[in-house]
Amino acid sequence: MRVILRICSILCIAAIVSCSNNDAAPSEPKASDNTIQTEVPKETVISKKKLIDDLTYNEDEKKLLIINGKEHLSKFIQIEFHPFGFYVPETMEVFSFEDGSHIGLNNAEFISLIEVDRLSNPNNIQESIGGGGDTLFVDEELSIYEEYIGSTIDSNGAVRKDGFLIKHAAAPDTVIDFRYFDKNKETVLPTFIEVAKNIKYIDK
Repeated sequence: MRVILRICSILCIAAIVSCSNNDAAPSEPKASDNTIQTEVPKETVISKKKLIDDLTYNEDEKKLLIINGKEHLSKFIQIEFHPFGFYVPETMEVFSFEDGSHIGLNNAEFISLIEVDRLSNPNNIQESIGGGGDTLFVDEELSIYEEYIGSTIDSNGAVRKDGFLIKHAAAPDTVIDFRYFDKNKETVLPTFIEVAKNIKYIDK
């Protein structure tokens, strides 16, 4: 009888130990030392700034333009058929065309204005900057400006245009259009940028 009780005791202990082992949480596999961590590349964000801070015209205001670090006296010229004008340096002059006056260094390199509604495709301003066959592209140097809408260059790689959109509550949306020879960019663009910064709305 004692032998039977001893055997029963041993079996009970064995059953309890077995259940305890089954209830224990399984151990998690150790992380491999060879795990490769990949970094997601950060998207580059270009900080933009306004090209034109103030469109208010003051007829008593005198402007000194800073072009390539040099000061230039300026005079104010209103663009025909538009309620806008520019302060221009002595190196620029007025050229008259059927669609209004342009201001430029010569009759092939100039700044003009065109209302968005008069573009070939007002719903796609970028494509309307150039003519047929021109290639549309983005100039990184100009892309820092909020008003910049794109550039084009002709099929010969010679003549390029840069466009900037200006908005004023009392005037139609208007594009400032730079036209110049690409080979002259380093000398022409700083002048055109400084002049465009000083466009003014004329409240009649």
